[in-house]
Amino acid sequence: MRINRIKIERYGPLENLDLKFKPGINVIYGSNESGKSLTMDFLLKKLAKKRIAKDNRINRVQEEPEGFIIFYEKEEIKLEQNQFLTDFLPLVKDEDICKIFVMRDSDFNIPDDEYYTIITDRLTGLQINDITRISEALLNHGCLTPTNREISNQRDFGRLKNKLENAKSLKREIAEYIEITKKDLIHNIEGEIFEAIIKLEQIEFDIIKLKRAKKRDEYLRNCEAIKIIENSKIKSDNLPEKETLEDLRSKFDVYKENETKIVDYIKISNFSKWNILVSLLMCLLFWIVWIITTQSFIGLFTPIVTTLFLLINTIFWFFAFNKKRKHNEIIEDLIDKSNEINLKFDKVDELETILKSKAKEIEENEKGINENIGALKRTLEISDNEKNVVDKAKQLMKEIESTIDHKLKMKFSQEKLEKIEGELIAKGKEIKSLEEQLNDHKLKLASFSRELLKLDINTILNDDFNLVVENLDSLSISIETLDKYISLIENRAEVCKNALEIFDKIEEEERYKINQLFDENSICVNFFKEITDGKYIDIIYDTEKGGIFVKKANNEELSAYKLSEGTFDQLYLAIRVDLAQRILDENKGFLIMDDIFLSYDTKRLKEGIKILKKLSDLEWQIIYFTAKEKECELFTEVTDNEIIKLKPL
Repeated sequence: MRINRIKIERYGPLENLDLKFKPGINVIYGSNESGKSLTMDFLLKKLAKKRIAKDNRINRVQEEPEGFIIFYEKEEIKLEQNQFLTDFLPLVKDEDICKIFVMRDSDFNIPDDEYYTIITDRLTGLQINDITRISEALLNHGCLTPTNREISNQRDFGRLKNKLENAKSLKREIAEYIEITKKDLIHNIEGEIFEAIIKLEQIEFDIIKLKRAKKRDEYLRNCEAIKIIENSKIKSDNLPEKETLEDLRSKFDVYKENETKIVDYIKISNFSKWNILVSLLMCLLFWIVWIITTQSFIGLFTPIVTTLFLLINTIFWFFAFNKKRKHNEIIEDLIDKSNEINLKFDKVDELETILKSKAKEIEENEKGINENIGALKRTLEISDNEKNVVDKAKQLMKEIESTIDHKLKMKFSQEKLEKIEGELIAKGKEIKSLEEQLNDHKLKLASFSRELLKLDINTILNDDFNLVVENLDSLSISIETLDKYISLIENRAEVCKNALEIFDKIEEEERYKINQLFDENSICVNFFKEITDGKYIDIIYDTEKGGIFVKKANNEELSAYKLSEGTFDQLYLAIRVDLAQRILDENKGFLIMDDIFLSYDTKRLKEGIKILKKLSDLEWQIIYFTAKEKECELFTEVTDNEIIKLKPL
């Protein structure tokens, strides 16, 4: 297959260009702005449907080219508008145009190793690409790493390895928590709280009733206090004044003090009376003696002694009599004062008991008034003076009387109130403790829910599980869900891993067949051996390393990239020729080259042209674009075809 003619009717500034080609080497020379690159682009756009190129120069003109290409393949084939070479040659694909048939700017290499696989599949009927795609699909389906085939932790797979480990850890944590909650009976907390709240409400109601009873009792006590105060005040009006009673008591004390001495005074008075009588008798006796004896001293002594004795007894009698009189006056005064305040007694000594009784009665009455007034001021919070306390209390009692529950049968007890209030505090603490436990339980359940959601379970299981944990039953279900989740990931990974091992063996066997492109009888090996003058005897494709290697005459193997630049170009030119001939079903074809010797010096340029001469001798058509006159001169030495020169635009 060769190109006979190119007719460019219009492509950008290029118009009415008609180029005719012959077998062998066809050199197209064009200086700058002569349309050489546009002609090359025209060829590429007409050869392939897809715009595959190694640079962007192919799209320098956006419009579609107008013109045709005529090929010869047993008969002429004309590529009209919207027709391409790949439409007539089924084995030739769009990517083959640039990777095999077209070479530009010193680029002989086929750097895409995958292309060897693709073209080998096409030429040999292998399915390496399909196997590779299936293997990739298995890796993706099993979320496996490409190297060690373990579950991947890459972001593209949602960090599945971490999720799997977290799922296992979460499953253990949930199972342990279920055991703990069953032992601690946490699932009964809500019922315990409910019962405790009912008990708390009953305690609060009992406290309310006790406080009502307290209020009622205080009300009744205040009423009683008011009554006591009023009665005490009435009683106070009928009792003697405290000052009068104290004055009478003082007088009675004087009476008592004199009462102990009055007996002595009476004795002195009676003795004095008798002494006066004795004195008179003695005086009479002395007179009688004096008259009888006629003693002068007796007569003198007798009146003096008698008078003195009589005087002394008279003084003692008067003193005693006066004391007795004053004592009687005190008694009379006591009787008069007692009568004034209605204190009746038969004997004066009874007055002491009466005075004590009345004093105690007054004291108790005053005490009752003061205590009850104090109680009223304290319980009713009255700050008025004592005279207004009762009136203020009556007013307040009237205001609160409607709020008193007189039907309440409960009796108030401060001890009972304090006990119940203690129970209230204890029950409140119990409820708070239970609520804290319940809250901790709910927080733990919420934490489990969050951890379950992070695992993306529904996406993995392709189901719609409710991952919100609300109780222990939900926790049990979540364990079952986690079991399914873990088993699915691990089983899927294991199945994919086993399948990958099978496909690895198949791929290994298939990839080995790629080397048939480079067997000892292949075109590229023979051609490479010939153009290197036997320096290199074999070409090898390493299936594991995915690269081209060559073998020297001494059996030393080298990577293609370690060859000299010239040998490297020769190697890949040989590979292109081989692949092209295989695609063309062992027929010869064409190679389009655009300044491939651009960087060559004169020596290498001559060697490159010799290689192209060998290709043309093997019936390959070479279409060579160049902008160098020197290359044109060298090409005239190896071909009889005229140089096609493009005119400036």
